[in-house]
Amino acid sequence: MELLKTQKGLLVKLAWILVPLFMLHAPLQLHALSFQDVTSYPVDGYPNGITAADFNKDGRTDIAVADTTSHTISVRLGNGDGTFGNSAAYGSGKSPQAIVHGDVNGDGNIDLITVDRDSDSISVFLGNGGGTFANALSFPVGDVSLRLAVGDFNDDNKLDVAVSSLREDAVYILLGIGDGTFAAPVSYAVGDGPYEVLPGDFNGDGKLDLAVANFGSKTVSVLLGNGLGAFAPKVDYGVQLAASGGAAGDLNKDGHLDLVVGDGTLLPGSISVLLGRGDGTFAAAVKYSVGGSDTRAILIEDFTGDGNADVVTGNWSSYNVSVLAGDGTGALAPAVVFDMGGSVTDLISGDFNGDGLRDLAFGRQSGKDFGVRLAIDEIPPVITLNGANPMLMEAGSVFTDPGATAHDGIDGDLTSQITVSGAVDSNRAGTYTLTYEVTDAAGNLATKTRAVQVVDTVAPVLTLNGPNPMQVEAGSAFTDPGATAQDAADGDLTSQITVSGAVDAGQVGTYTLTYQVTDAAGHVAAVTRTVQVVDTTAPVLTLNGPNPMQIEAGSAFTDPGATAQDAADGDLTSQITMSGAVDAGQVGTYTLTYQVTDAAGNLATKTRAVQVVDTVAPVLTLNGPNPMQMEAGSAFTDPGATAQDAADGDLTS
Repeated sequence: MELLKTQKGLLVKLAWILVPLFMLHAPLQLHALSFQDVTSYPVDGYPNGITAADFNKDGRTDIAVADTTSHTISVRLGNGDGTFGNSAAYGSGKSPQAIVHGDVNGDGNIDLITVDRDSDSISVFLGNGGGTFANALSFPVGDVSLRLAVGDFNDDNKLDVAVSSLREDAVYILLGIGDGTFAAPVSYAVGDGPYEVLPGDFNGDGKLDLAVANFGSKTVSVLLGNGLGAFAPKVDYGVQLAASGGAAGDLNKDGHLDLVVGDGTLLPGSISVLLGRGDGTFAAAVKYSVGGSDTRAILIEDFTGDGNADVVTGNWSSYNVSVLAGDGTGALAPAVVFDMGGSVTDLISGDFNGDGLRDLAFGRQSGKDFGVRLAIDEIPPVITLNGANPMLMEAGSVFTDPGATAHDGIDGDLTSQITVSGAVDSNRAGTYTLTYEVTDAAGNLATKTRAVQVVDTVAPVLTLNGPNPMQVEAGSAFTDPGATAQDAADGDLTSQITVSGAVDAGQVGTYTLTYQVTDAAGHVAAVTRTVQVVDTTAPVLTLNGPNPMQIEAGSAFTDPGATAQDAADGDLTSQITMSGAVDAGQVGTYTLTYQVTDAAGNLATKTRAVQVVDTVAPVLTLNGPNPMQMEAGSAFTDPGATAQDAADGDLTS
């Protein structure tokens, strides 16, 4: 059995939402408030009711119209391209005012039901699944009945019918037997002049309730169902207008059904919105202008494709349809009006040409036809950027585009078709623009840009060449090994390095050199090098004169001395100390030790060998004359001689 399930799992079929819910396509989106011109299809009488479903199971939407003045219904099978075939007429009761569809005999085929004003009956047309219908079965209802709805009011999985009786101020319930026939009607009192009948679970108890729009009393009557096919007495809500067409739906996304009813007068048209509280009660009505008059049909659907329920009204005397976009809070935007070229008696929506768009079909009493306006896709896909926008990245890092996704209300996921133009030089600071574009099958172009800001927030990297700290020997020549500088944005900045500080290589101490460089973004990098001038070398002692040194024994010894030079302290000659002595009168080898210490405590020592040598023979000195004369014969007395040696002294003896 084809039954509509509400959000509470109830089985319900509502005349005002039958078409879109029985399409074979995915949930529809209007996706654009634009339509092709009206295509007209003649009918035999005034078309006061219209419904649509797949009558012949070919996957295409078909349309049936209740023709009031010809006392017939007209069925046109859809071609799947937005057009419809020839009309097939079936006799109904007198003056059919509304038509709905559903499976009332449980055979899996769509059946049609009309409410017939002047014969006070409903007519049931059992479908055969091939697009044709059996002759009408008639069941009595109340006097001057104008609207009907179907739903499972007693939870037996069989469709029942609710009919409004304008003259009797009542709603009639006909419980379905399940074979296409119905039990005798049972009436429930409602307001004065009931028009639209709206089933729904208004109090969240899992049982179908009824709301009835009352033209005469300017009220909405709410009757809570007990799930057995019976209803509690009505509770009325004032709407300050002659209530005619109506619909139920969740306008504010709170999970509770809300009510919208239209003004059935020729005055400047309006609708009243009553937000449901979920307990079977409703807030006070809020009025909205529709930009038309005599609103006889209302739809609550997402026509703008934004995920929020919108309200669409069919305005009889102003020949137009109004769309009031919802914002998801229950509030509605000002009406956008579309001319329909004739008095709109009833209104449905559906995808008649299989393009996924929500098209409109409506009865036009003034033209004895029904019109179809196919929606035009004029809304581009929605591009959603992944990641941040604007996007910041550090200069010198690798840029990876986080990409984007694209979704179209009709074509679905178009992510793979996105093209990206523009480039990012991640080594150079600046703002770069990437442009993402995608086109849907209808040629609608979507464009989105991402600003990528390559920023330089990091100072250059200064790298010292050579060691740090660095030691140099006092007195040596100091050569700065320098440094290199690399910046993520500006590259090699080595040539722009400045160095402050100096090193006195002749003076022991610790010196600081500061290297500094600035990139184009003004970020300064600085690093210091510690240069330690150290004295680890002893002074240089230089002996004057020969070493070893020979002197003749007995001569006077004069120390030729030495000089001392230190890389750090300079001339230290005056600080030389000498130890050791030379006895020039005594042959031998003598050692003189010279020492000097610099300011760093480095000791220099040097020795001199002094060799006292005897290379001269003693000096013999004759006493007396030489030659010496003596008288012959006299006694000779040798005057002798003396001997002196420089080393050995008196050798006379």
